[in-house]
Amino acid sequence: MQFDRMGDISIIFVGTVMHLQRLSPFGACCPRATQLVPNAASTIVAVSLLMALTKWRPIRGPMAAKMNLSQRILRLLVELTTITCMVEFLLVRIWLPMLVGLIGVCDWVTEGWRKLNFLKLADFINKCFYTFRLVLALIVAASITALQRWLTTISK
Repeated sequence: MQFDRMGDISIIFVGTVMHLQRLSPFGACCPRATQLVPNAASTIVAVSLLMALTKWRPIRGPMAAKMNLSQRILRLLVELTTITCMVEFLLVRIWLPMLVGLIGVCDWVTEGWRKLNFLKLADFINKCFYTFRLVLALIVAASITALQRWLTTISK
């Protein structure tokens, strides 16, 4: 039980450091893969995904207690690799399209206000993109947390 908690914490910590340092398993295999620039919003989404995926690690309970230390460490490394690959895949497939949509909406609203000759309001909306991105990240993180709680209540 104690090793599982330490494993969860180490997976979340290493996954966060890998995200902040742009160390991607996909980037090692395919150099033309989409690289996400780490910022506060993407880090919030990455940490919430890491927390959700470590909750569903496959081997727990009596089977994990029978493993010796070298088997546990090997299992932890395999789970770390799998979970970080899944997080990078989900960030590229879910978070990036949301950012593209947010950029499109901000550009559309800004262009509309510029056509109406409200230049200061258009510049304000254009500068507020980073705040909108942070709010979107918090909404996504809250959604992941709510979905995780919902799935744990269903599985009981």
